[in-house]
Amino acid sequence: MRLANLKIQRIKKGITQMVLGKRIGVSERMISGYETGRNVPDSYTTTKLAEALECSQDDLMHEPI
Repeated sequence: MRLANLKIQRIKKGITQMVLGKRIGVSERMISGYETGRNVPDSYTTTKLAEALECSQDDLMHEPI
């Protein structure tokens, strides 16, 4: 599942890739990969990302209308 809005949600919160990675236990490089679509997170990681960014998983996945 591609997280189309991960970068948008991260920037809204004013969090760097490094900080987000530390919060969920992955590398900055992995966060970058999630944002570009090179890496695809599993459902557990997607849940952790949503929790860390205080948003829903749907907010991470769907492009704004």
